[in-house]
Amino acid sequence: ELSPKLSLSRLSAEVRLSPQHFARLFKASFGMTAHEYVMQARVDAVVQALREGRFPSIAEAALACGFASHSHMTEVLRRRLGTTPSELRHQSRS
Repeated sequence: ELSPKLSLSRLSAEVRLSPQHFARLFKASFGMTAHEYVMQARVDAVVQALREGRFPSIAEAALACGFASHSHMTEVLRRRLGTTPSELRHQSRS
């Protein structure tokens, strides 16, 4: 689940490790922090959802994929992909 409340302490508690130990092991295994991994999973999920037109609004897609808000998702997509949610949605309709 890509809940907006997904935190390092919550993830580490799931595997019964301290947050610090979990963070070190996660980065050693995946080459990125748990936060970076979760954000990439959210980006992948929302890109797919927007391209497939699964949600009637961009704001609904943002919340369903774990972003705190439409504006937060837009900021993340611009920074990571150099595009906006509207542009992604438009590309899929072309």
